Amino acid sequence: MVTNFEGEGKDGKVTEIYVATDRKNLSILVKIVKEIEPDAFYIAEQAGIISKIRRPTMVPATGWRAVQKKK
Repeated sequence: MVTNFEGEGKDGKVTEIYVATDRKNLSILVKIVKEIEPDAFYIAEQAGIISKIRRPTMVPATGWRAVQKKK
């Protein structure tokens, strides 16, 4: 989930981008941000409650993986 905000900063126009992600993906997200904008200012904070988060659709496990998950 990504939300853009246009704003005004000390030095002019800025764009704020809010991203809801799992903690395990945070380091990947920060790496992408730094590649796009090395001087970007970012804050990572824990969300108490999120009404919904869209995740990629996962393909159900088949074969030997499915057997292990049926415990």
